[in-house]
Amino acid sequence: MCNQAHIDYFNDQFLSWKFDSCNKTLLDSININGILTPILTIAVNNQYVIVDGRQRLLVAKSLGLKSVPYSVIEPDLTTSDLIKSLHSSDLDKSTIYKLRYLKHFNIPLDNNSLSKLGLPYYSHIKKDVDRILDLSDDAQRFLHDKSFSLKEMVNLLHYSPAAFDRLLADDAYFHFTKRTFDESLSIITALIKRHSFGLDDLLTQTNYLNLIDQSITPQQRQKKWLDDIRSMASPVLRQTQQSIDSIIAEMALPAVVTYDRTLENTGVSIQANFTSVDDINLLVTSLSDDSVQQQIKQVMELT
Repeated sequence: MCNQAHIDYFNDQFLSWKFDSCNKTLLDSININGILTPILTIAVNNQYVIVDGRQRLLVAKSLGLKSVPYSVIEPDLTTSDLIKSLHSSDLDKSTIYKLRYLKHFNIPLDNNSLSKLGLPYYSHIKKDVDRILDLSDDAQRFLHDKSFSLKEMVNLLHYSPAAFDRLLADDAYFHFTKRTFDESLSIITALIKRHSFGLDDLLTQTNYLNLIDQSITPQQRQKKWLDDIRSMASPVLRQTQQSIDSIIAEMALPAVVTYDRTLENTGVSIQANFTSVDDINLLVTSLSDDSVQQQIKQVMELT
């Protein structure tokens, strides 16, 4: 049965572990048509506690609506099982949601409870989960948005906390991916330990602040800064890459020459597109040139 109630009578305590916000598409729809699907609730202490439809409530509040439609159910499930059933798709897609859900409903971190959510059990998992959930809401939202797994989140805890907070605060300037965020923290933490740098000194030496001030895209800023910290972390590798790139740039070869930039695999790759027999002849002639052969030999020796 669908009813109407004043917006203040609704409580979203059972869904506070989620990062719901005012979705623009939903906002536009409700603004034009109102709430078409009633908010699903259970009655607790003279309040309607939402079990599904929190985002609809948030949008209604943002639009200044005074009342919303709702339905009351009396499920046979426990509240935690009901929430898990209704929000299984969100839980399946986010490890941080799983951890926040477990904490919110005080569910024990035993093998049975964890396996139901597809999480591993190990002896010190409670310590790891507590440390993750002690992070700020902004940090947890970042881990949610980037889809970090439990193992990946635990790995982040081994890096410099100050560096973690700084990169998180500046993500709007760099748009880190999960991989580049982890790599950046790994390199920074290693450099701080190796050279006894303070974080601010390290960021200054790697042009971090200068890059933030430059009028470039976040992707360009991220690439430039990663190049700088990789160079500082592996100066020999960086110098070798620059030598190889210089040789390749000077080659009079109608083809693209590439190599493994980690230098873990030896050799070069030569790629060419042919549209005629003349193109083939030109490549063969170029490869027969003594200077080109010498340059290819130099590159192969460096790799």
